[in-house]
Amino acid sequence: MIKLSFNACDFIFDGISSSQYGMMIAYLNNDRQDTFTVSKHTINIYKSKFGKSKILDIQEDTNRSFDISLVKATPIAPYEIDSIFRWLMPKDNKFRKLYINDEKYQGYYYYCKILEIEANEIAGYPYAIKCKIECNSQYSYSDKRKKLYNSPTLPLTINFINDSSTEMKPTFKFKCNLVNGSITLQNQSTNKTMTLNDLSQNETITIDCEEQSINSDLSYLRLNNFNKEFMNFKIGINKLVLIGNVDYFEFEYQNAKIFGN
Repeated sequence: MIKLSFNACDFIFDGISSSQYGMMIAYLNNDRQDTFTVSKHTINIYKSKFGKSKILDIQEDTNRSFDISLVKATPIAPYEIDSIFRWLMPKDNKFRKLYINDEKYQGYYYYCKILEIEANEIAGYPYAIKCKIECNSQYSYSDKRKKLYNSPTLPLTINFINDSSTEMKPTFKFKCNLVNGSITLQNQSTNKTMTLNDLSQNETITIDCEEQSINSDLSYLRLNNFNKEFMNFKIGINKLVLIGNVDYFEFEYQNAKIFGN
């Protein structure tokens, strides 16, 4: 029996670290070689919260698939193979987060499921497992992030940089500080403006631009108080200007990038 030496990195799948199984993702020939296949496209696609890729209201089948090899320095015991199989291929067949602990992918994850697992032998011993992976889209995602502004001095100007590979559909939250208050948010980089009118004092409005929904914490129906302009952040600089009767403002966003060719 031999002990292998290889260039590899840890990963986390479904919240479980590969170190629990002594497994790592290997790179062949000491190189970081992507074998990703990216579906060709000429239009921007974004991921909805329901786990499907969307172009406006059209469902798109664009996804991404690739193979990875998982290796262990010592042979994988039969009972370990069974445990690894249950971890990587649960019966519910759902998409799960895959974080690769490598500088290139730092802070990003693939939302994916593993379709096939094949054990590979080296010198007659099972040291490696080859996996076929399918992602829900062509993108890898950052965890969701927030920008928060308490009691902002208005007008508030924000220069936000979208360094994703596609446009963003953020979620905005506003707290009104005046009876019959109004709020306006402009994206001067896209010439889009969101307006809210006739709000209650201390009312918090949440606008989800990806799902195109508006909600009030006071359970009011506010669609008629909204100009129905669901804002996006284009790639690059977005100059936002907030005016009106605002006591609190935040927006939540998620980066989406394409790694590889």
